[in-house]
Amino acid sequence: MIVLCSDYHFLFWYDFVHLARELQMKKIVIIGPPGSGKTTLASDLGPLLKVKVFSLDRFFWESGWKGKSREERLEILDHLVQEKQWIIEGTYLDSSEPRLNAADTIIFVTGEVG
Repeated sequence: MIVLCSDYHFLFWYDFVHLARELQMKKIVIIGPPGSGKTTLASDLGPLLKVKVFSLDRFFWESGWKGKSREERLEILDHLVQEKQWIIEGTYLDSSEPRLNAADTIIFVTGEVG
């Protein structure tokens, strides 16, 4: 399933959570530009669906904001997608293949939170 939203509040929570459970969504990717609400949406959705949330910023940056190489990011993603259920939020398009291939749902958030 692919969902496109300009404001994540359009996902009427009861309806979306019910749909997610009904369709047995277990591997959800949330992608969007900086400030679009990816982290907020993932943080809200994770507990409602009882699914672990992985924020790629936390995995792809070391102290002092030193970024990891593409190869390191792919290795991290290969490990994360082996989990039974997850929500992975973050863009990092140059290393998106493992999570997009493993996902059963992709949500594109295009608007700003506010």
